[in-house]
Amino acid sequence: MNFFALYFRVNLKQRPFWFDDFRTKYDEPYDLHITLIQPRYIEEAEESYLKFKIDKFLKENKLSEEDKELVFDSFSCEKELDGKYTCMLIAQDNNTLINFQKGLRENLKRFNKYEITKQYEIDFRPHITIGRNIAQNDIEEVKSYFKSGYSTRTLVNELVLPVVKNNSIKEAQNPDNQTIYRL
Repeated sequence: MNFFALYFRVNLKQRPFWFDDFRTKYDEPYDLHITLIQPRYIEEAEESYLKFKIDKFLKENKLSEEDKELVFDSFSCEKELDGKYTCMLIAQDNNTLINFQKGLRENLKRFNKYEITKQYEIDFRPHITIGRNIAQNDIEEVKSYFKSGYSTRTLVNELVLPVVKNNSIKEAQNPDNQTIYRL
């Protein structure tokens, strides 16, 4: 059995000068992205059908250029169950993007074996995770980066479907395991 997920690849247009150093210190080496569909299990025999469903959905649900441009101007650090924090840049409200994600989720409901939880998808909030597993004693330093000048923009042009045997960063970032959909 394999895993799949769906995300928008993100390329920031206005990156704060400290952004790369911050991610090196507080994040894992994931590509910047907005997860739309959480990791789910899939049988290898169903992968072609999954790609067919995504192709069909994208043909019927095109995003305008305006809807593809996102502004991230809010910051949040949230405590996880293990006591560590995850930090995110939150996008301005974009109902079209939220409806796009809900439609995609509905379209893929047949693939309903989640690795972790589906609650993230139900409570979808477009964001970019920029820090993970941050200890309580580092939170004040982390928040000091976000006093001003961190607003950024991106244009989403690619939807990425990684299908992997194990849920590792290396395997997910291997181009041989990805199908890229141009929006």
